[in-house]
Amino acid sequence: MAKKQGISYSPNTALIQGAGVAYRNYDNAPGMYAGLDKVVTAGTEMMEGAVKEFEAEEKKKQEIEKKWNDTSDQVLLNAGALGDVLYQSTYDDVSELKKMYLEGVNEKDDRKRMAAMMGLQNHSNFIQDHKQMNLDYAKAKTDGTLSAYYTESATGREEANIIEQISGQKYKKTTKKDGDTWFHVTDLAGNEKMVSSKEYNDMMTPKNFKVTAGYTEAREASYKQENWEEEFFRQKVRNSLPNNKRDWNAASYDDVSGKNLKQMLETSTTLDQEIINALGQKGFTTFAGSDGVLQADEKKAFIDAVVNSENELFDLDVSNKIMEDQLVNAGRNSHTKYWENKNAKN
Repeated sequence: MAKKQGISYSPNTALIQGAGVAYRNYDNAPGMYAGLDKVVTAGTEMMEGAVKEFEAEEKKKQEIEKKWNDTSDQVLLNAGALGDVLYQSTYDDVSELKKMYLEGVNEKDDRKRMAAMMGLQNHSNFIQDHKQMNLDYAKAKTDGTLSAYYTESATGREEANIIEQISGQKYKKTTKKDGDTWFHVTDLAGNEKMVSSKEYNDMMTPKNFKVTAGYTEAREASYKQENWEEEFFRQKVRNSLPNNKRDWNAASYDDVSGKNLKQMLETSTTLDQEIINALGQKGFTTFAGSDGVLQADEKKAFIDAVVNSENELFDLDVSNKIMEDQLVNAGRNSHTKYWENKNAKN
């Protein structure tokens, strides 16, 4: 595919290394390979840069994982008790509600008095719910039932960072706004941001067992007869697919029979045509030209559009269809190998 403006292409490292060998072996033809040593050097530097970037990313994952593990242990030890910041905030809120209640009594204003009582009840409910949420996160982390989304996705790592701070009472302060409590935390870039209690509660992403169960059930059923029944298998898989982005995040990053969706796509031999067909003309022309050939960086961009729910081209129906196709392909291959082995033994 011809190079398009705004898209950069990485040189093929195998070709660079092969050319480097040729350069050393053919000293008698310097004109043919003039300047090739610069290309080899540039390619080597790019490879070294990619390795360093990968190592930095892995280190960041490990740091987040360790911090969250340590915090979860502490939350469980403290049984979800309030930290100093939330305790002081609660004290101030209750003091204000008490003042409002007394004013209602003195002024014989039943509305003000009832509003204070309702506010106190709502705050009490929030405190109990928040303590329980902290415990739920800590227990899920300790039990290993949280999705790989928290480590494999950039958005998931940001959420893990937020959960670790809020559950560990490491936020700077809280603010009452829009009928909710907002926590002042620090994102991975070092910037302060506010996260509501509702947002915090909604960040829970357990491992996705439904897709794995659906695939396993379909595969075991397919082994019962030698003829491959694709429509039966496809329907079983389709019924297990996620129907919202939060469930998708777990389904796409958690393993299904040894691989997650990203790994399936990266190792697929039919990926190019499947993604081009599934994303349609809009998604295809965003990255590729009209010749229908995907370069390595374009393929990576397509995989991100399929897997990453934060990508502007992400479409849940499209991604579900691609996941369905990948699982059906895996099931077909498994069925073929199973019956080949069985017939060979017989």
